[in-house]
Amino acid sequence: MQWRHYERIISPLRGNHIKIKTLTKMTDKELGKLLRKAYKERLCGDNAEALAIYYRINNEYPDNITYIGLLAGTYYEEKEYDTALEYCDKADEIDPDNPNTLNLRGLIAYDKGDKESTEKYYRKALEKAPLLVDCRSELINLLFKEERYNEVVEQCQFVLENNGTVYQRPRYGVVGQLYIRKQ
Repeated sequence: MQWRHYERIISPLRGNHIKIKTLTKMTDKELGKLLRKAYKERLCGDNAEALAIYYRINNEYPDNITYIGLLAGTYYEEKEYDTALEYCDKADEIDPDNPNTLNLRGLIAYDKGDKESTEKYYRKALEKAPLLVDCRSELINLLFKEERYNEVVEQCQFVLENNGTVYQRPRYGVVGQLYIRKQ
């Protein structure tokens, strides 16, 4: 971190002046290091530490939708749905049509048992970003569980048509096989 200057603060306990360092914006290298550390903490299941890092980043970049989304996603993983939705609302103030936020809202709605809203959010996210892999996967799973096989086939057709792009992930091998078996 780069330290810009000291501020004088009067201590409420003694009336003494104490010096507190104030931060300037972190460098790209420091930001990258913090993001990697938070990612590793989330992988290891220490979401509390990841949240602390994301708060630190969010304080430096309060209007960055990506970092707000990371906070929302981490709260979602902790099943703190109301807090995650608060951060989704904050992200919506910046960009109401962000596909990642819409996808996260769909995941939260699914976990809360609201299948109608879930599908609405997934479809809206896919309108904005048709190649959003995780969202399309969740939509296919939702349609399959509701036994809406014709719509599953349509979604699988999209996946097969876009096989040369981002859909070469292992989970789509099963989806493609399902489509081929259905025909």
